[in-house]
Amino acid sequence: MQQSMQMPRPPLSLLGRCRRGLITFTCFCLVLGVGASANAACDEQGTCVEGGTWTANASLSDKARRKIAKKNRKKGDIDLTVSIEGGRGSVFVDGVWISSAPLEGHGIKPGRHDIQVRDGKAVLAQGVLMVRRKSSGVTITVPHG
Repeated sequence: MQQSMQMPRPPLSLLGRCRRGLITFTCFCLVLGVGASANAACDEQGTCVEGGTWTANASLSDKARRKIAKKNRKKGDIDLTVSIEGGRGSVFVDGVWISSAPLEGHGIKPGRHDIQVRDGKAVLAQGVLMVRRKSSGVTITVPHG
């Protein structure tokens, strides 16, 4: 009888370990859906914002809103896009109803804005959106739930 002799595996080099770790990390991110949008930041409720800074469950006072609007009224508009995953809703910017979602390409001025997304009386997302002057556009994705 012939016995098959297995050769011992050589130890992995540092490069091999790094490569294997990177592949594992990449697969893990793809399974979780992380990295679908590299610049998007999500809050604990699942609201994701790309192209701006989002502060969840915050609001501006009327005085602060007027001051920011006066400062930025001569600046160019930035495109705002709002989508709701798996549902419908209404979009309010600075306390004013804008449109039902999905909203594509609505012009807003740079600066801070109160954003609220509702489905009837249920508030799906609420917070302050900070839009930079040099931003090309802002996308907000809200989970329906």
